[in-house]
Amino acid sequence: MFRDLFFIAAAGAAGALCRYGSGKLAARWLGAGFAYGTLFVNVIGCFFLGSLLEYAAAKNAFPRGLALALGVGFLGSFTTFSTFGVETMRYVGEGQNTHATVNVLSNVILGLFAAWLGMRFGRMMAPTPG
Repeated sequence: MFRDLFFIAAAGAAGALCRYGSGKLAARWLGAGFAYGTLFVNVIGCFFLGSLLEYAAAKNAFPRGLALALGVGFLGSFTTFSTFGVETMRYVGEGQNTHATVNVLSNVILGLFAAWLGMRFGRMMAPTPG
């Protein structure tokens, strides 16, 4: 158990650094006018997590610790959107289209609402200048 946690944490640190670096590189190469870095990590994270999970399931190819390190650790800190994308596509693949739709709408709507609420709370808690 401790070994799994260590590998998840180490891979998570690497994923976070890669996410940060991807954002910086995207801003440098494509400009800072749009969230290209976030778009990149979300799309590439979905691809890699989907590939990892399907390959590991089909071939039983990865030891449990490695799958946890790559999936939960690295890709989990690189982007949580990848998990959202894979879970939604699993619902679609299982014919649970209502679950897929509710998952998409609730994550987007509640996520945006939570971001708005958190921003308001942060402004409220911040000391006023002067």
